[in-house]
Amino acid sequence: MSWTIPPKEKVNMTERHFLRIAAFVLVTGALVAAPALAQQLPAYKIDKGPDYSRGKTNPLAVYAPIHVSAPVLTNSPRVDQLIQNGELRLSLQDAISLALENNLDISVQRYTPWLSDLDLLRTKAGLGTAAGSFDPRLTSTTSWQRATNPINNPVLSGSLVALAAITNNNAQANMALSQGFHTGTSYAITWNNTRQSSTSPGAIVNPSVQSTLIFGFSQPLLNGFGFTPNLRFIRIARNNKRIADLTFTNQLITTVSSVQNLYWDLVFAREDVKVKKRSVELAEKLYNDNKRQVEIGTLAPIEVVRAEAEVARTRQDLIVAQTFLLQQQTLLKNAVTKNVMDATVQTIEIVPTDVISKPPPVEAVTLADAVKEA
Repeated sequence: MSWTIPPKEKVNMTERHFLRIAAFVLVTGALVAAPALAQQLPAYKIDKGPDYSRGKTNPLAVYAPIHVSAPVLTNSPRVDQLIQNGELRLSLQDAISLALENNLDISVQRYTPWLSDLDLLRTKAGLGTAAGSFDPRLTSTTSWQRATNPINNPVLSGSLVALAAITNNNAQANMALSQGFHTGTSYAITWNNTRQSSTSPGAIVNPSVQSTLIFGFSQPLLNGFGFTPNLRFIRIARNNKRIADLTFTNQLITTVSSVQNLYWDLVFAREDVKVKKRSVELAEKLYNDNKRQVEIGTLAPIEVVRAEAEVARTRQDLIVAQTFLLQQQTLLKNAVTKNVMDATVQTIEIVPTDVISKPPPVEAVTLADAVKEA
C-alpha cells in the first residue's frame, strides 16, 4: 500500500525546493564570481600598496615620501560601456564588479592594511622593549667650543705672564653603536674623543687629547628577560595586521552581499510592477463587465461599486509598487556608482538581465521513499 503526498503538500515541497535551488545559485554565483573580479577590474584601480623594500638598493629612498594616488571620485568607465539606449543593462556579475570599482568604503579600507604594515615594521625595530632597538643604531656627535676669558691678575690666574686674555678651545667627536636582541640582551660600543688647547703659558700639556673606547653588555635576569616580553609588541602588530586584512575582506563581503540583495530586490520590484499592472487590467475588466450586466439587468448595482473599489485598490497597489521600484533603482545606483548625481546616471533605467527561473515541478514522492531519504 502506497501513500501519496496531497497536492497542497506537493506545492509546499516544490516551493521549498525552489528556494533551496535559488539559494544555491546565489551562493555558487558569488563564489564563482570572486576569482574573476580581480581580472575584470580596470588596471588603474588595482593598487599593490607601498613598497617598503626599496631601501635595500637605495638607503636614502626610505626617507622619501610615498606617492599616494589622488582619490578618483568619478564613475568608472565600465558604467558608460554598459549603457545602451538609455538603459543600464546589468547582470549580477556586472553589478558586483561595478560596486567593487566604485565603492568608496572599500577605497578607504584599503589603506588600513598598509598602516598595519607600518606598525609591524615599527615594532620590529624594537621600540618599547627592554633591550632597546633591534636594529643597529649608529650615532655620532661632534662639538667645538672656543672661550676667551679676560685676565685682570696674571698671578691669580696661574699664567704669571701679563696677558690680556686666555683662549681655551675644546673639540669633541663621539661615536656609538648599540643593538638589542629578542632575548633582552643588548650591547653598546662607545668611542669618545676630546681635544683641548689653551693659550695659557701655565698649561703643561697643550694641546691635550683624550680618547676612550667603552664596550658595554647587559642581560636582564628578571624584568625584560626572554622572548615573551621583548616580542609582545611584534605579536600584537601581527595580530592587528590580520585584523586589518580581515576587516578589509569583511568590507568586500559586505559590499558583495549588499549588492546581491539590492539586485534581487530590483528584480522582484520589476516583476511586482508587472503583476500589479495585470491586477489593474483585470480589475478594470471586471468593472466594465459588471457595468454591462447592470445595464442589462442581470447584476445588482452594488457589484459595480465593489468592482470600482477594487479598481481603486489595485491602482493604489500599482503606485506603491512603482514607488518601491524607483527606490530600488536609486539604491542600486548608489551602490554601483560613485557620482549618482551625474546627469547620465540620473536619467538611465537599470534593467537586470539575470532572473531566477522557476525549476521544473518535482515528481510526487511516496511516503516510503520519503522515509528512506530521511
